[in-house]
Amino acid sequence: MFRFALSVLLLAPAALRAEPPKVLVDIAPVHSLVAQVMGDLGAPTLLLRAGASPHDYALRPSDARALNDAEVMIWVGEGLTPWLHDPIHDFTGDATVLTLLETNGWDVIGLEAGHDDHDHGDTDPHAWLDPDVAQVWLTNIAAAMTAADPDNGVIYARNADEASLEIEVLAAEIDARLTPLRGTPYLVAHDAYGYFARRFSMPASGAIALSDAQTPSAARIANLQAILDQDAITCIMTDPQVDTRWAALVGEGTSVRTAQVDALGASIPAGPDHYAAMLTQMAAQFESCLAP
Repeated sequence: MFRFALSVLLLAPAALRAEPPKVLVDIAPVHSLVAQVMGDLGAPTLLLRAGASPHDYALRPSDARALNDAEVMIWVGEGLTPWLHDPIHDFTGDATVLTLLETNGWDVIGLEAGHDDHDHGDTDPHAWLDPDVAQVWLTNIAAAMTAADPDNGVIYARNADEASLEIEVLAAEIDARLTPLRGTPYLVAHDAYGYFARRFSMPASGAIALSDAQTPSAARIANLQAILDQDAITCIMTDPQVDTRWAALVGEGTSVRTAQVDALGASIPAGPDHYAAMLTQMAAQFESCLAP
């Protein structure tokens, strides 16, 4: 009887652990960060399915139900998904809402003048591509989860710290891989990789389009062709959101090669391991395109 009572007391903390809230996240890389913070407590729900464009996604009835059921909503912000602003306010009610682009503790990157498609404003919304920013976001996510679920706050904070250390190690590994390629000029399909390029000191020589929905002018194409020749560019990085014919047009008549770089990791399964796999894949894509 004593042994039974003792075992009950030892198991009590786990048994009494509060159920985590229902969490909804917009894109897979951020979903991965949230999943790491939640750990064994539960799993967040991903709003955008693999391959869907975050800029012009069409909300489905099931998405509206997920928004309505969410107790915590974590999204990048209106700069990335302008269509999600109104549904969040219409459906989430009293839910805790964390808008990551509005958090502090990290440096934003401005966009080239004239970049007004999708209401991006003057800030590049693809901030998750900088692992240093992701580390700050982990802390913000843990704080939001704790505000909604204080009973599990210690667990969220601990998980965020552990995930941050793993990202720090990963960033150092990518740094070592890309160091030999620094200074190699390249073009990008659209202005989406600034945070990755800043963190690893690999700035692009130019972007074909200012956004994934913009058609580059003839003058811009001509200017990029001149840059390609002048800087001896051998690589144009494309992405799933931009028509590859523009890269083909810029590189027409040259030996420039292309490589697709996916900022969302659409081919990688969603979950806690997604973020590290996405960054590792991006590093490999940079290597394959920029290597001599």
